[in-house]
Amino acid sequence: MPVRKGNFGKRPNNQQSKEILIATCDSNIDFTKPVSFSEISQHEYTGDAYICGVISGETELGHRMGIRFISAEPNHFVIGFKFSRRPIVYIAKNPFTIGEYRREIDSFNKLNSEICL
Repeated sequence: MPVRKGNFGKRPNNQQSKEILIATCDSNIDFTKPVSFSEISQHEYTGDAYICGVISGETELGHRMGIRFISAEPNHFVIGFKFSRRPIVYIAKNPFTIGEYRREIDSFNKLNSEICL
């Protein structure tokens, strides 16, 4: 795993460190494995072009995962995304991280309802 082991390497019996390391490896798509794109649609909003869709793949631990995205064209600039699963957010139990994740979801849902529907 390319994740820095940090405290886990020093204290392998620490359950919280172990859970955080596992959650980190299970919170992102591993782009060294095959990915697929689906639900791709093009939209125009206030005169600008956008692409909405889903990237599907696997985490480093082999679990399926999807990421909904909104991309501004023609530069493929991703302006919004929403992960289907983010275990690191809940394993870490950090109120700031959980709040940021919820704001990310709210922001994506607002963008999605304005642009992609």
